[in-house]
Amino acid sequence: LTQDINNVRSQAVRFKLKEIIKLKFGVEHVDAAEFIINHESGFNPQAVNKSSGACGVVQALPCEKLPCELSFRGAECQLKWFADYISNRYGNPLNAQEFWRTNKWY
Repeated sequence: LTQDINNVRSQAVRFKLKEIIKLKFGVEHVDAAEFIINHESGFNPQAVNKSSGACGVVQALPCEKLPCELSFRGAECQLKWFADYISNRYGNPLNAQEFWRTNKWY
C-alpha cells in the first residue's frame, strides 16, 4: 500500500511539474524538465542526498536555500522554485538539460 501511495504521489508531482513548466516555458520544455527531476530525485519531494545534503524533488544545494517543506505538500513550492532557478541560471529547461547531460548535475 505504501508503494502505491508513493507512486500516486510521484505521478501527481510529475503532473504539477508539467503544468508549471508549460505555463512558464512552453510545452516543448516539459520533457527536459522531467528528465532533470527524474534523474535528481525520481519525483520524490522528500529526497535527501546523503553525501551532498541536496534536498527535495529538485535536489537544491544547499538544502537551506529551498524555502519549502520537504513533503508532498511542499512539492508545488519546490517545483516553482525549480522553474525560477532554471530560468535564472540557464534560461530554460532545454539548456539546463544540456548542462545536466554534460555534468551530471545542474
